[in-house]
Amino acid sequence: MTATAVDRDYTKLEGSPRALPVAASTTIYLGTAVAVTTSTGYATSLTDSALLEFMGVASEGVINTTAEGYGSAGDLNVRLATEGVFSFVSAGLAITDQGCDLYFADNQTVQKAPTTQYAGKLHRYTSATEALVDIGPALSVAPTTDDQDIEHVGVAAAKAVTINEMVCLDAGGYLVAADDATAMSFWGICLETVDNAAGADGDLTAPVARSGSFTLIGAGLAATDNGKEVWHSASGTTVTTTPGTILVGTLEYVTGATVAKVAIKPLAIVGQRIDRQRVVPFGRAAAAGNGLLALQDWECDRRYIILSAFADLDVAPGGADVLSLELSDGTTTYAAVGTGISAAGLHGENKVAQVLTTATMKANTDTDITITDSAALSAGLKGQLLIERL
Repeated sequence: MTATAVDRDYTKLEGSPRALPVAASTTIYLGTAVAVTTSTGYATSLTDSALLEFMGVASEGVINTTAEGYGSAGDLNVRLATEGVFSFVSAGLAITDQGCDLYFADNQTVQKAPTTQYAGKLHRYTSATEALVDIGPALSVAPTTDDQDIEHVGVAAAKAVTINEMVCLDAGGYLVAADDATAMSFWGICLETVDNAAGADGDLTAPVARSGSFTLIGAGLAATDNGKEVWHSASGTTVTTTPGTILVGTLEYVTGATVAKVAIKPLAIVGQRIDRQRVVPFGRAAAAGNGLLALQDWECDRRYIILSAFADLDVAPGGADVLSLELSDGTTTYAAVGTGISAAGLHGENKVAQVLTTATMKANTDTDITITDSAALSAGLKGQLLIERL
């Protein structure tokens, strides 16, 4: 089948209304599947695209075009039904498919073969060309457990979070989208779209599910990945088994390579995950000179961040001396201690700690620490890094 360009007669058994602003120069047809473009939040006719998210079935036709005197984004709203059983065009279904998962091929057609748009469950097979679909499973974001752990969290200044998408805390403990550059600690699945674009930190709050099973988009997943940990990838709804900065949870099952059922597993805030922290010691018998290695070819099994670093001299240099620690992951070089370590004082007093939040070190990659001694007055250096595995 192809996408329709006219209003459709449709069967609706039950449902509840919702209204969304319509994208610019967009026509939405009665009885068709409606999505939002995740990057803009405006409603449009659903297509098989990972950039769209299914939001409901149009309970009215809307023409947001200049020919009708409108046309700009948000000039008109479209009313949607977000629960109930609806009639759609069937593609390749049979009576033996009762209760199976269905996916949208376009704005009026459903099929068993996975696409990026989950439609729900086959409520009843009526004919080779018509299927009654329960859209509830596709739009439900409630945790599957009876004990729902829902937390209201302040949204970061000038940020927005979106319903059904992964959210994180930033360094200040405020909510941001998981794909935001400031995201640090995965915090759960957002249960409501909240736009704090004009507000300060915490002016608006959003409800976040901290536990439960959720349907997300899989990136390159297979049935053999069931039970593995999954990580945030690229968008607010996409997960992958490739280790990254943000651990989301465990893959319960996958349909095709794109529909992933994930049991989310928010961890403690970055910097407070004691069970994931370890001390990495380093040192050198003679520290005098420049470009000397204190740590060479150390590897971590996961990506990690450096929470703090310090170093001591065994012998006080007797004058002004600065030791700088330079850390490399094989590709990028970082300053483990941004201001260096001043060694003008007495032995044992020259310790500097610094929380690093911007650099994420690679997994299974040689890590080196190089010492630069400004005055070559010191001798015998020892130190350590406190790291946290992500």
